[in-house]
Parts: sequence; structure tokens; C-alpha cells
Amino acid sequence: MKLKPVVLAVVAAGLVGPAFAAYGHSQRAHASTCAGALKMTHAQEIMNGNNPVSAGNSSACWQNRVRFSGDLTAQYYSVKGAESSASKRISSVDVSQANLYVDALLNSNWTARLAVSHNWLLGGQNAPLLNYASGDVNSNASGDATDGALAVTQAYAQYSHQGAMPLYVKVGRSYVNFGNNHNPLNYFPTIVDSLSVLNENGIELGAVSSQGWHASMNYWKQTAIPSTATTARHGQYAVKLGVDEQKVVPGVGLSGNVSYLSNIETALVGQASVWGDGTNSIANLTANNPAFDVHLSASLPAHFRASMDYLHLGKDIQTGVSSKMSVLGFGVGYSLKAMGYEHDFDVNYEDLSKGFWDHRWSVDYAVGIASNVQVFAKYMKMKHNSSTGIASASTLDAKGVLVGLKGSF
Repeated sequence: MKLKPVVLAVVAAGLVGPAFAAYGHSQRAHASTCAGALKMTHAQEIMNGNNPVSAGNSSACWQNRVRFSGDLTAQYYSVKGAESSASKRISSVDVSQANLYVDALLNSNWTARLAVSHNWLLGGQNAPLLNYASGDVNSNASGDATDGALAVTQAYAQYSHQGAMPLYVKVGRSYVNFGNNHNPLNYFPTIVDSLSVLNENGIELGAVSSQGWHASMNYWKQTAIPSTATTARHGQYAVKLGVDEQKVVPGVGLSGNVSYLSNIETALVGQASVWGDGTNSIANLTANNPAFDVHLSASLPAHFRASMDYLHLGKDIQTGVSSKMSVLGFGVGYSLKAMGYEHDFDVNYEDLSKGFWDHRWSVDYAVGIASNVQVFAKYMKMKHNSSTGIASASTLDAKGVLVGLKGSF
């Protein structure tokens, strides 16, 4: 949605209004002004899986059982794809994204969530500004008011009775509990994150133990399978097992999880704008391409943090050949409070064994300028693998920058 500077200023002023509640990269939900039982506990966060964590307090209540929250993002972006033509470069200032979350406490054991998202920049809710299969700028990333999509990304009911048993069940549309992506509506996702955003209708069974471990299993039916993959299974599943943060020495905490996905390619059919360009991954779907992910994270002294991700695929998703594909990523971060504001810095690097890209790295910065408003900036660069012939791209690298303002209520 194109904006003139004066309009953008009005939008920015609205974001810092007092009607917003706490929101931030590292924040979690505070106690609801509607009902304390709606406060997101650690167990609920784990059950939430890859869903966006709604960190806003309720500004409206119905019988003290419903919490409304949402967010709005305005940003400047500039992207250059791996092709050299002028059409592969785009930049704009836009109001890019809006999300509304409704959390309901149905009774002491049942909760429900509805999430509605509008993405003005892209036609798909999980599409980054770059197509990761071809290296091109996404063809829908024009920012015109006629572009974009309104989608229900979450609509589920969840049963749990933590006082009696550690088990829970979730039924409906949500994000499959695979990988560790906490921001599925990300315009410059990491490679691992881009392969971890699976939004499906299905069922999730899980357990959250008071001894510091959690486990889950998702099952859904993949219906959008192209004719080139008639042997692909319709029924898909994912399993995850994780350990909460454990203090190993003073000031150092470790946590991690492992997850498995039965066939990552059939799950990615709905993300053709991310990994498919009509000739590569989507056309080469196979009956079985399992994915295995390992994630480790560490909290360190002096407000530092570190993480490691390893994603292993049974086949190269871009060529369909049987050679295995893997992604190894590392991240370091630092948080500090300066001049009265909370600042977060993160650097991420990923190395790919196969495919279009050789490696990817990015630098992120975010500062909470108010309890409900965050200013952020990101620089990302992806180096093209000159040994691959995918999409006949040149040897140019792809890069992009984002500078934005995000507020919530």
C-alpha cells in the first residue's frame, strides 16, 4: 500500500498512541487486563509452537474471557535479486502488514485462538520479498494497494488440564510444530525459517512436563499435490522433542529441541512463492523427502546469547535429485539498556550444502521506543552458488535492507 510521507507520519504517530500495549522482539505477554487466566504461561508458549506469540494485553473484554490484540507494521524496504535486470530491483515505503489476534478462554480447560492477517506487499502470507528458488525479487512485491492477501492463519481450539496431566490437544488451523520460526510473516527469513513455516489444518497432540521437557506430534492432510507428484502421500506428520533451559554453570543456560517432518516438499506446495518457480521444487515433488532439524540455544553472561540450527533434507528441494541437502546456521545476539531504551542486536550466518545459494548472512537491530512500539532494521545478503544452473541466474548476489516501525495493541 503506497504512502506519501505525510500519510506515513500520521500512521507512525498512531502507532505510538497510548492504546497500544507491550510488544517486542524478546517480550512475552503480560497478565491480561481481562482475566489473569489468559496470561500466557511457559507451558502455553511451548504449546503455541511456531505460532506468533501475541504479546499484547487486551484492550476490550467480553465477560472477562476474551483478549483482543494486534499489530501493524510500516517499513521502507529495498531489495536486489540475483538477476541483473532493472526489473529485479525494487524499493518502497509501505504499510506492509496488519495482524489481529483473538484469544478466548472458553472454560478452565478449553481455549481458542483466531488470527487474521493482511499482507499488503505479497500475495502469499508466507512469502518473503525474494524467491529463494530462483533468486528473483518476488513478482508480487510491488506494494500496490491492489496487492496482498487477507488470510486466517490461525483458527483452533485447544484442550489442556495442566493440574491433572501434562497432555494437551489442539485442533484446527495453526503452524506445524516443526523448526523454530516465531515470525512466519517475515520478509527476509533465514533459510531454516523459510523451510519451517507450515500453516495447515490438522491436529496436534503434545505434552509439557514439569520436569523441563516437552513433546508434540502434528498430523494433517496435504491436498494440494500437483500431478507431477501423484505418488506423494496425502497424510503428513511432524514430531518434536525439546528441553527447556537448564542452567549448566552460573550465568549460562542451555535449551534445545529436535524435530522431524515426514515430507517437506508436499508441505511446501502452499509456499510456491518461497521455493518454487514453476520449474524447480514444485515440479519435482517426490513421494518422500523427510526433514530433520536440530536447534540449540544458549543464554550467556553479560546479556549475550547464541544459537545453532542444523536442517537436513533427504533430497535437494530445487532439483529433486536424491543428493541430500543441509543447512547449518549460527547466531549471536546481545541486549542492552541504553538511554532508557531496550536494544537488541543479532547476527546470523547460514551455509548451504546444495541449491541456489552458497550462504546467507544478516544483521538485525531492534529498539523498543515505547512499551508498545518497536523500531527495527535489517540487512541481509545471500551469495549465489555459481556452480548451480538453477533458473539460469547470473553470479550476482541478492541483498536487501528493511527499516521499519511496528506497534501493537
